[in-house]
Amino acid sequence: MDDMLILTFIGHRPNKISKELYNWKSELSEKYIKFFMNYIAKYCSENSGKIVRCRSGMAFGIDTLFGIAVMRLYKDGYNVELDDYTNWRMQDRNVYMINGCNRVLVVWDGTKGGTGNYVKYAKKVGVDIDIVRSTEISGEVA
Repeated sequence: MDDMLILTFIGHRPNKISKELYNWKSELSEKYIKFFMNYIAKYCSENSGKIVRCRSGMAFGIDTLFGIAVMRLYKDGYNVELDDYTNWRMQDRNVYMINGCNRVLVVWDGTKGGTGNYVKYAKKVGVDIDIVRSTEISGEVA
């Protein structure tokens, strides 16, 4: 698997950020998709010649927007693929997504809950992690 890197993503559900994110065609959703596309494209360029397999829990909201970003980049010719989604129990899914990945991108406000558990586990196993607050993407003031 030397020719493949795994980039994992997780983030809050829309109710923790903005209900506007329930509509994947909204202006705010488009900001998130563009942010994710830029992040993934940069990761691809830093790892030229490797396939970047992107893992997302595909929960409604932020996870889905990440999936849309991956599909758009694939359509644009980037060497990316979206990992198969399996509807497991959330914690089992999170452990799977982190194990064996090279880097994690998280949209997280620092609160406890599923995303917080995900971050804690990623740190425990020593995965490189980038944490972004939703206000950094939306341009809103916290």
